[in-house]
Amino acid sequence: MSLSQEPIPQFMTLNEVAERLKISRWTVNRWIKREINPIPVVYFTDRTPRVPWEQFELWVDSQLEGGEQT
Repeated sequence: MSLSQEPIPQFMTLNEVAERLKISRWTVNRWIKREINPIPVVYFTDRTPRVPWEQFELWVDSQLEGGEQT
């Protein structure tokens, strides 16, 4: 598959992640910065962090299966 034919990954804002998990934006920020099993994030610029949808789903699954709690 050529680069132009690859599906574009979907990204969520930190507010969307907070809404989806029913937690505060502050908690999302904390979980992004933790050393063990952080929420995956991509920075397009310093001011626009985004969470890749597919990696987020994998991260949630890992938490449900007894991932590290901090």
